[in-house]
Amino acid sequence: MNQDLESEKAILSALYEHGKDAYIDISDIIKDSTFSDPVHQVLFLCLEKAISKSDKISYPLLLSSAHELGLDDTLKENQSLLEELKNGRIELNHVRILAKKLGRLEIARTGVSKLQSALSALKRLTGDETASSILSIIEKPGYEVQEILSKSIEDGGLIGKDAQQYIEALIKA
Repeated sequence: MNQDLESEKAILSALYEHGKDAYIDISDIIKDSTFSDPVHQVLFLCLEKAISKSDKISYPLLLSSAHELGLDDTLKENQSLLEELKNGRIELNHVRILAKKLGRLEIARTGVSKLQSALSALKRLTGDETASSILSIIEKPGYEVQEILSKSIEDGGLIGKDAQQYIEALIKA
């Protein structure tokens, strides 16, 4: 289903181990929806919150961040996964490679979703529609995926992207 759970875990482990250094490498690619597993999405949100407070992650900081987000129950229910993440050793230079892979998988999942919607719309046709409206339904997912691809960042982004927010966070720290 266009997912790589091991890469997702590796990125979460890297965020836990390397903190802000790993986050800066992938923040232009990864967001919570990039993760296919809902628990991984929650962990990412908690790690992201913790990283906004400190360059390095600690277990108490992670729990505090989860509590602030109202997600501490999910962390409590997934203690074994947390232990796995805390014990993972991921090279910092591998994080961006894995993030790009997850970003491409997210694009694929989005494409599948859009194609399924189009297929559903095509199945509901009555035959009273114009040929151009039918073709429009068929072509729309392709255009939408192209739009996503044009917005995705394969090899990096603008040098100044999010720089102001990052500088403000450094000043406040």
